[in-house]
Amino acid sequence: MKADADARIERIKAEADERVARAEAEARDRESRLAAEQAQGKQRAERMKAEADGRIERIKAEADERVARAEAEADATLDRARGEIEGQFRRLETSLRRPSSRDRAEQWLVRIRREVDGQLMPSLLGVHNRLRPPEVD
Repeated sequence: MKADADARIERIKAEADERVARAEAEARDRESRLAAEQAQGKQRAERMKAEADGRIERIKAEADERVARAEAEADATLDRARGEIEGQFRRLETSLRRPSSRDRAEQWLVRIRREVDGQLMPSLLGVHNRLRPPEVD
C-alpha cells in the first residue's frame, strides 16, 4: 500500500510539475504575445504621431503661405491706394498753386488799372488840358 501511495504521490507530483510547466509556458507565451502587441501598438502610435506631425507641418506651411499671400495682397492694395492718394494730393497741390480764375481776373484788373493810371490817364490829362480854352483874366 505504501508503494501504491508513493507511486500515486509521485504521479500527482509529476502531473503537478507538468501543469506548472504548462502554466509557466502559457504565461511566457502570453507575456511574449502581450509584449509583441505592446511593441506593435507603440510602433503604431509612433507612426500615427509621425503622420499627425507631418499633417500639422503641412497645415502650418499652408497657413503660413496663405498669410504671406494675404499680406502681399494687402501690401499691394495699400501701395495702390497710397499711390492714388499721393496722386490726388499732387493734383490738389498743383491746383492750389495755380491761381484761380477769380485771382487771375483780379490780377488783370490790377495790371489794367496800373496801365490806365500810369500811361493813359497822364496822356488824357495832357489832351484834356490842351483842349480847354485858355482862361482870360
